[in-house]
Amino acid sequence: MPIQSRIDEERDTLVVEMTGELTPESVREALDVITEDPRRLATSRELWDLTRVQRHGFYYRDLTALARLGKSDYRERPVRVALVALRDHVYGSLRSLQALMDTAACQIAVFRSLEDARHWLDDTVERAPGNA
Repeated sequence: MPIQSRIDEERDTLVVEMTGELTPESVREALDVITEDPRRLATSRELWDLTRVQRHGFYYRDLTALARLGKSDYRERPVRVALVALRDHVYGSLRSLQALMDTAACQIAVFRSLEDARHWLDDTVERAPGNA
């Protein structure tokens, strides 16, 4: 799966774009890139654009492992994470991940549009979809 990441300096947002098949390995690869770069770790927001992901290879055990990682202290400061997916099965799995990470230091929300995700990331009021 091709993975690209960049920092949107204006929004203090790390943007991660993935295409093809989303797998636990591809997510770990993306997280390795993030944790190896202090500038990426210092951002306060992450936007994961998964709109071009066609399928995923996640099982529940993979989601729970990813949630445990998300609850760890690998970031310098709390972060808001917006995940954007168009395909129903990818979106549903990401919503499961959101539920598993409910008590994490970071806030995570799942969206169907990049525009909604960006709005939530820019919003100073701490609310997630369905909690407005």
